[in-house]
Amino acid sequence: MAQADTSGVHWEFDRVFFMGDLNTRLDASRETVDAWIAAKQFDRCLEKDQLLPLLKGDSGHAGLWSHFEEAQINFAPTYKFDKHSEVYDSSKKQRVPSWTDRILWKKDVHVKPMAYNSVPGLQCSDHRPVFAQFEVDIDLDSWSGPANSDARKSSVCAVQ
Repeated sequence: MAQADTSGVHWEFDRVFFMGDLNTRLDASRETVDAWIAAKQFDRCLEKDQLLPLLKGDSGHAGLWSHFEEAQINFAPTYKFDKHSEVYDSSKKQRVPSWTDRILWKKDVHVKPMAYNSVPGLQCSDHRPVFAQFEVDIDLDSWSGPANSDARKSSVCAVQ
């Protein structure tokens, strides 16, 4: 049996939030996805999402992804739009609308998602920004501060 990979930021820190353009797509035709979006059947779109099976560990190739989770998506795909409009890609490529920008966190019973949504009115890009709000339980009673007393060093890791 292969040894589990224990390297990476998800093992080094108690709380890890991972966000950005993960470039995942929907495995469905543009015509089909357009019809689902028009009917607000986002659940049908999510059935074809490339990231969700990785998070669930269903694909057999989940690797790092299976250590993370995501709040329920209840908003329209956030990519790819014509800039400054509400129209999905009208170029020759006719890219399939997808949720490429995601916010994930390392599985942890102390992290509770409170909100997860997009900002459809912010149209300066071909992406619509997403945001999340979390409630995170921390135990300050047993916290003694950073192990290193050098104030110039941080005990926080931020990767964007």
